[in-house]
Amino acid sequence: MRFPLVVAAGLLLVASLVSPAPGQQQEVELKRVSNMDTRLALMAAARPLTLSASRTSFPGLPGGDQLVSRIENQPVQLALVGDGLYARSKATERFAKVALLEAGDGRNPAVYGPLAIAAADGGQAEVEFLVLPGRGAHRLVRMMPAGFLQGTVELDGRRITIGVADASLNGRFGEVISLPMASRIVTSDLLGVDFDGNGKFSARALRPGAAPELQPLCQLLSVGDGWYKLSFAADGSKAMVEKVEPEMGQLKPADVRAALTVVSPNGMHQLIAGAGQGWSLPAGKYQPLTVTLAARDDAGRAWTTTGMVSPGDAAVVDVVAGQETALPVGDVLTLRVNASLAANRTLNMSYEVSDDFGTSYGNGVFRDGERLPAPKFTLVDASGKVLKADSFSYG
Repeated sequence: MRFPLVVAAGLLLVASLVSPAPGQQQEVELKRVSNMDTRLALMAAARPLTLSASRTSFPGLPGGDQLVSRIENQPVQLALVGDGLYARSKATERFAKVALLEAGDGRNPAVYGPLAIAAADGGQAEVEFLVLPGRGAHRLVRMMPAGFLQGTVELDGRRITIGVADASLNGRFGEVISLPMASRIVTSDLLGVDFDGNGKFSARALRPGAAPELQPLCQLLSVGDGWYKLSFAADGSKAMVEKVEPEMGQLKPADVRAALTVVSPNGMHQLIAGAGQGWSLPAGKYQPLTVTLAARDDAGRAWTTTGMVSPGDAAVVDVVAGQETALPVGDVLTLRVNASLAANRTLNMSYEVSDDFGTSYGNGVFRDGERLPAPKFTLVDASGKVLKADSFSYG
């Protein structure tokens, strides 16, 4: 497999668009933007590489201590010599120096690039490298898309900057998230939406119930009271926006107060509902990632616990237009204690709390915002003699 290297240039420009009427598609030109803010946002799409000390003499590298990547299945091999980063596409080629964009200062990483690499399917992706501060025989490098292609659109009466990043690093833009996600690692492209207009894409929701500004690329975007269909030219040069009125269905959890983070081709959503309530969503498939259950006792104290949903086919729910779909999160909680005897006759014990949907609530229970101590246990023999009394610990 060949990965030819080409130095690529970045541009900075934004464009404006009139808010589309229902059923009318309009286009906006996208241009590349790469700065430290976009790099921080793209850390979610970064691929870690570890550079390790090597005694081998490589063609194209200057003398001195060499740290070389040994990670398999990466489209480029890296070498760090002094303050210089070098790259090559295959073992028979000479290393070539990668341009330094931002010098590190002991706390912040040095940034190198942009570099164009040929992807496995023949496409070409532009990447940058963040070299984290450090010394010794190993250094951590993060390879990520070289910025966002972005433009400014008017949605719901507001000018909003949107951006798309080639997070899959295959040289094409517009790969929408597909379900089921086999893991929590996003393999689609990334969408950025600057809802608050501060010029940045935040990976966190701006307020409870709001979608994050950075999310897996979706085909539907909710802004205000409207829904907008998004599509992108394969080369990332244009975005197409169309206001739509999708068919809606209901997603309803068990009779509990719940907050969910779900991903879907219909967007990433932070859903909050009281007991007996649900959510109105466009028809389609959704996959919950996290679940938070909440309740108050007779004394008015707030109890919460948060769990992670096991990824895979079983985690996908299908919201049908005009129908209510049950979501059995938090309906019945089961406590399991696992025990195993190690070779040195040490008894290893752990516990887990889960529901019927496959959510594992392993982060403990919080009362008024403070986590309760880990549960205690007592181990007895057949006669009832106490062999061990201790507490679990959070790990």
